[in-house]
Amino acid sequence: MNQFRVGHGLNPLHMNSVLTKEAMSHSIDMAKHRVNFGHDGFSQRMEHLHQHIATAQSGAENVAFNYKTAKIVADGWIHSPGHRRNILGHYDQTGIGIAYDTSGRPYFTQLFLKTNT
Repeated sequence: MNQFRVGHGLNPLHMNSVLTKEAMSHSIDMAKHRVNFGHDGFSQRMEHLHQHIATAQSGAENVAFNYKTAKIVADGWIHSPGHRRNILGHYDQTGIGIAYDTSGRPYFTQLFLKTNT
């Protein structure tokens, strides 16, 4: 993702452990069918990020399901207008989580966050 962003004149995203934990938690919840696949609970994830990252401003989220590799997911997101908009958004932090359901199907979550740093 960072290579793609830099190729479009943007700064690379910095991995953030708080975002990674939130992304992983959402992927696990989807894989365990605690929530539907998608963006259910996104506003709560953003509230949690605001509580733990004092400089947090706006955020976005991409999710994917049952793709064989992270590269295939990234390529799909890059070619999807909404996902691409998130990737090329004015964010500076990211976190990624991948979890597998009992059938071995992966659930991917990438969170994006703009901070005022």
